[in-house]
Amino acid sequence: MHEDAYFSISRLQGSHWWHQARAELSENIIRKYLVEENPVCLDLGCGPGGLLNLYKSLNSKLVIGLDVSPIALKLSRAECPDARLIAADLNSFLPFSEDSFDVVSIFGVLYHEWINDECGVLSEVARVLKPNGLLLLVEPSFPILERNADAYVMGARRYRLKQIEKFISQTELITQWSSYFSAFAFPIALLIRWVEAIIGRKNNTDHTESADMKPVSPLLNKFFLALARLENSIFARGGRMPFGVTLIIAARKKEMK
Repeated sequence: MHEDAYFSISRLQGSHWWHQARAELSENIIRKYLVEENPVCLDLGCGPGGLLNLYKSLNSKLVIGLDVSPIALKLSRAECPDARLIAADLNSFLPFSEDSFDVVSIFGVLYHEWINDECGVLSEVARVLKPNGLLLLVEPSFPILERNADAYVMGARRYRLKQIEKFISQTELITQWSSYFSAFAFPIALLIRWVEAIIGRKNNTDHTESADMKPVSPLLNKFFLALARLENSIFARGGRMPFGVTLIIAARKKEMK
């Protein structure tokens, strides 16, 4: 990502409704599918470290954040001083032994310009996960929603669930549950896309902060968070959303026979 994008996300991740709702949903899913009581956790592409504190709240034995960006790792250190941080490129082999982790997370990473092979990254995740270990994956959804916010963070693509599930099926991972989320925000994102089409799209060399990356008013933030929590309650009862601005997948590594 552009350097200033890391700082924008860092400012938002503790208060913005989308980040809060994603964290709450992620915690619910991890607690539902996690087997180990004191897990060893790895966040790939940890960015400014928003997920690392969530892992600490799960009584994790060890929390590791990995990112290629020195700025991301510096922000992660400030966000979660207890985490172990590693600089590495996801296009290479992960610097870990086989069967090392109980949980691996990938949040908004595969869609970036510098990721060359999604299946290659997921195969490495499967290698370092313990048998029956959990992958939690979150990525932007629906190419029709591509807008300035994607260019701002150097996003190259958006996905449908079937695409990611196909990638997963080519590894030692098995999808356990999947859905889109933030369905209520879909028409808003689509409207932003249309407005940008009228006034002109920026390219990814423009470092101007997009509207999506700016704080919303406290009242509107509270309203959207309430809607997102209502959606999360549907997920808690086993429901799914047929569309949304983001997708989420929980997958397990196959158990050894």
